[in-house]
Amino acid sequence: MGNANSEKNSGTELPQPNVRWFIKSGCDPAHLPEGEVHIWTTRFKDQQEEKALHRCLNREEVARKHSFATAELGKRYMVAHGFLRSTLADYLSCRPKEVQIVTLPWGKPCLLKERLFFNMSHTDKRVVIAVSKDGPVGIDAEEIRLVPEASDIAWRWFSKQEIHWIESQNNRHLAFLHCWVRREALLKAVGLGLGGGMAAFEFTAPPFPFVLRTKTGTIQIHDMQSDGHCVYALATCNNRRINNGL
Repeated sequence: MGNANSEKNSGTELPQPNVRWFIKSGCDPAHLPEGEVHIWTTRFKDQQEEKALHRCLNREEVARKHSFATAELGKRYMVAHGFLRSTLADYLSCRPKEVQIVTLPWGKPCLLKERLFFNMSHTDKRVVIAVSKDGPVGIDAEEIRLVPEASDIAWRWFSKQEIHWIESQNNRHLAFLHCWVRREALLKAVGLGLGGGMAAFEFTAPPFPFVLRTKTGTIQIHDMQSDGHCVYALATCNNRRINNGL
């Protein structure tokens, strides 16, 4: 990680991806141009096709679904992973069960032998999936809520700039969530777990862009507009080699 460094927005503007949002409702996602990121979202309570989503899972995922402590948690897992497989299958022109997903060290899922990159996040209420052809992506979502432990977490993991920005905001809980999803999106894009790098990067505070230059390419954090219920952040990588660490 010594070769990675972050910076504020400088004189040279990096190209911004065209981000398109979809709700799973019969849209045709087959055309995914370079330089574009598709984001798919659904809410757990809106999914009425549970049997169809269950049929999307492979054997390991079906077993995983039944291993959760409660039926509700198992249902959420099934909806999230069925939705993921169904979405990726549309791009790959195959059946959902035929989508070959492997897990890299630190738990990052990716496609086997496919030039398509994705990442998934879910809250208690919704699932969000980012898809790109340009390189690894990371997305994170958090429901807007009070976070009693926000101050302790911020002082442990966040940069001084982030902490000062949070303390200057009227809604510190919302400000904390904006900073949190930025970090999560970055770690998910590069394939690091929380223990692998949450405090490793000196983040700028929103709304300043965050750019991470590594020996293999550039990673950008994009602050996504809140929908009033969730805050989102997207991390995009301009090099297909950026994955599983820096």
